[in-house]
Amino acid sequence: YELLGTNLKFMDIKSNKVIVITSAIKGEGKTTVAVLHSKLEAARGKKILLIDCDRIRGSVHKHFDLVIEYGLLELVSGKKILEEILIKNIVKNLDVLPLKYVENEIKDVDFIEKIKIIIEKLKNSYDIIILDTAPLMVTLNTILLGQFSDGILFVVGYNMVSKKELKYSKLLMKNHKVNMYGIIINKIDNSEYIWGNLNRY
Repeated sequence: YELLGTNLKFMDIKSNKVIVITSAIKGEGKTTVAVLHSKLEAARGKKILLIDCDRIRGSVHKHFDLVIEYGLLELVSGKKILEEILIKNIVKNLDVLPLKYVENEIKDVDFIEKIKIIIEKLKNSYDIIILDTAPLMVTLNTILLGQFSDGILFVVGYNMVSKKELKYSKLLMKNHKVNMYGIIINKIDNSEYIWGNLNRY
């Protein structure tokens, strides 16, 4: 993860304000990557906001051993205000906007537009905003957030995803003109991570 942070710094030092972290399918470890990268950047002294945008299987709060009653969906729907949802300094320099899955009637388009508004309001308060999103193969929400962000980090679980799924994910990002910083090969011996470029697939 030190290497990951260094690569981002050299790739786009002025505009890595909003980063989406996603994968092709569930279970590849994108949330773990998002949490660890957030902690790393916070430890470097940067002010970080981690937002759980996975409205299907939101689990960022579980990585911090938190039990939550409400989260981003209630903020988006207007049932709660930001101050009631935002968890400040969960570790030093790291704030979290969690999400708890609940049955709701919020349309995807409305969900994305409300998140954009929230991010624009908070941008000036943080050095980096990291979005943990649903997998690309599950919902177009991720692509829409990717278009709004400065770039996507794509997590690939080793021996977990097919070439067909990888090619489709790459095509999806290309067709929607999403900037991709690169990929992280995850779950190699449970601890080894490799920085790469999706073009090699």
